[in-house]
Amino acid sequence: MPFTSNLEFSAQLNKIKKIIDFFLKSNEYTDEGSDDFLAGYLVGLLSGVAEQVGRRKDIKDLDPWIQTTFDTVILVINNYQKG
Repeated sequence: MPFTSNLEFSAQLNKIKKIIDFFLKSNEYTDEGSDDFLAGYLVGLLSGVAEQVGRRKDIKDLDPWIQTTFDTVILVINNYQKG
């Protein structure tokens, strides 16, 4: 079932975005003055991947998807810092 069927989906995503933004700033991936664009981008990316993988019944091993998603997130963060 897609995550969007949850009535509190928007509130949950907002909480996750704030946590990711705090993490990014606390670990100096972004500075204190930056907006939360990167955190919002990552939440959108991760929720989209999770929803798509969750819809597939033929995927038995999530480990490769988790690793690929993690690698993609790190790539996005590194490119954002350079950009």
